[in-house]
Amino acid sequence: MSDHQITLTTRDGHELTFSCDDGLDVLSAGEQASIRLPSLCRDGACGACLGHCGEGEYTLGDHNPAVLSEAAVSKRDVLLCRTYPQSDLKISAPYDYAHINFNKHEARQAVITELEPIADRTVRLKLQWQNEQDDGKAVEFEPV
Repeated sequence: MSDHQITLTTRDGHELTFSCDDGLDVLSAGEQASIRLPSLCRDGACGACLGHCGEGEYTLGDHNPAVLSEAAVSKRDVLLCRTYPQSDLKISAPYDYAHINFNKHEARQAVITELEPIADRTVRLKLQWQNEQDDGKAVEFEPV
């Protein structure tokens, strides 16, 4: 199995480097290195992880052409969740360094207690955490 170096430059000029094994997408490789890059669908459908590959060879997996057109692909725009390195890559990220999470996330269980439509494409979602301590833990969420 090959190990490729990914150099990611954020919109505000910070540079991160991490390894990516063959068969792994850039977003997942970042997570293995405890670098959680902003993303939403992880399925090539939303465009939240749209970046630009300045150097290196890669395979681009299935994605929504409305999010990443053939013209954008030909300019080497990529979706980090659908980019599989074939060599070392240099990628420009679509977000600032402050939006990258370096903390370990633990799995938590919740039950949906309310799901109510409140506008055309908006719902109110209320969750009840299961097995939480009295002091609880906040949840970071940034809707797009």
